[in-house]
Amino acid sequence: MRTIYKYPIGDASVLTLELDDPKVVLVAPQGDSSFPIVWVEHGLGDPDTKLTLVVHGTGHLIDEGTHVGSTVSGPFVWHVYELRETL
Repeated sequence: MRTIYKYPIGDASVLTLELDDPKVVLVAPQGDSSFPIVWVEHGLGDPDTKLTLVVHGTGHLIDEGTHVGSTVSGPFVWHVYELRETL
């Protein structure tokens, strides 16, 4: 069985989660938040993946990761990259 939960990344620009087979399905702002929120589909079993989401602004250097989505918030465009590690 799987479900989708939302996870605010916040102003730290990095979010680390331990989940069962996660898949990012949406990156978007919500309400008056200026920071991206990600919606992640994942299983309900024991965590098997450490998922780290990192936010980069346009023009920022990107050193690693896989792009999972971008979102516009006011004058800013945020790009979210994921790093995965098997637990």
